[in-house]
Amino acid sequence: MAYKFQLDDAIMSGSLVQEGAAEVVGNLTTQGIISGSGTATLFGLNVGQGVFSVSNEGAAVAASLNNSSGGITNAGAIAGATSVDGSGDLTMGTITMSGFTVDADGDTVGKTLSASAGVSAGAASTFFGGCDLQVGGLSNTGPIAGATSVDGSGDLTMGTITMTGFSVDADGDTVGKTLSASAGVSAGAASTFFGGCDLQVGGLSNTGPIAGATTITSTGIFSSSATPTLVGLNVGQGAFSVAATGVTVTNALTATSAKISDLTNNRLVLAGAAGELEDNAKLTFDGADLTLGASTRLIAVEAEVSGDLTLSGTSDHAVAVAADSVYFLDATSGKVRRDTFVDLVSAIAGGGLTATAGVLSTQAGAVSGGMDGGTATEGYNYFTGTVNAAIKLPASPSNGDVVTIKAGNTTAGQNITINCQGSHLIDQDATNIHLESPYAAITLVYMRANDWRLV
Repeated sequence: MAYKFQLDDAIMSGSLVQEGAAEVVGNLTTQGIISGSGTATLFGLNVGQGVFSVSNEGAAVAASLNNSSGGITNAGAIAGATSVDGSGDLTMGTITMSGFTVDADGDTVGKTLSASAGVSAGAASTFFGGCDLQVGGLSNTGPIAGATSVDGSGDLTMGTITMTGFSVDADGDTVGKTLSASAGVSAGAASTFFGGCDLQVGGLSNTGPIAGATTITSTGIFSSSATPTLVGLNVGQGAFSVAATGVTVTNALTATSAKISDLTNNRLVLAGAAGELEDNAKLTFDGADLTLGASTRLIAVEAEVSGDLTLSGTSDHAVAVAADSVYFLDATSGKVRRDTFVDLVSAIAGGGLTATAGVLSTQAGAVSGGMDGGTATEGYNYFTGTVNAAIKLPASPSNGDVVTIKAGNTTAGQNITINCQGSHLIDQDATNIHLESPYAAITLVYMRANDWRLV
């Protein structure tokens, strides 16, 4: 057996088997495995180039720790750990995290709480925090204070509800801002809706009085067996509205009947200057007669009377022929039209008649002085001279025109010559005739085209 005593560092190759106790004063460095059946007592331990080390104070550093035998006991603080995983209970004095803490009394502050199976707490417990509460259920809990949101799919059972703009007391009296219910709201017959709030619901059934509401808004039909008392009413987005000053209807209004208290029986209703319905004592209808009052006129651009038109009670007035008009039935249009007396008389004046300023006169009774070389006119034409003279019959007479020519006190050898114009003839033969005796006279009638006859 060989023995070696080494004071300085020793470098050995192969395996070193120590049967008894070995004491190393300096450092023990090996690239192999140190194994033994006894207890190794070291001032410090460095394994794996420092991956696992134990200082002389007992501080252990390792890449990972697998303690599968049952746990860590009598441990001090665990610092610098990234994760702590386990299947058993966590027993701590307090828990402090960035967004979650539990103090020694159990007060918990966190961000959100999710528990699908439910949360159970003592009756004196209090939930604190500015966090959302998202749980399957809460039982035996005390007050929940400081929560920002409470979400759930089940029923909420509370003694009272108090919020900034909404409250429900122990008796069920509710005060809120708006109420929206698409499926409807049902309440007992003795219930009363209070509040200075908007009421927005799909329907109301079995309701008592609705008192103190500022606005009632609905997309359905508002019906009631009692008389609603409202300050204002707005239906169909303002198409029909009732304000304190009156009723406004933008679209069509259909009603079985309507009553306006300031209208008088038998008077026709008119639209006033501002669109307000009003009546007038000068325009009445009793079911049979339509009556216009004094100083009232009926003006129509066009009117049709199918029966008889009777004008009664009119006064007798003198006709100003030259200025007045007469009404007549136009055969072309079947309408009553107006024309002046002047036009009417001119239209009806036939042969032998003259219309002047609406006055008819017979042309045969007209008297005109004869003029040498002139043209005779219808009626009487006379000469006063004693010498020869000539006169022409009218060039464009009408059938029935009568012309009488009377000579003067002509001297012997003097006469009045009467000449035709154009193709006219006298008695179908002569183009002229002569009055040779003093005060001789002759009458000619225009019988037909180009034909003057002596009478």
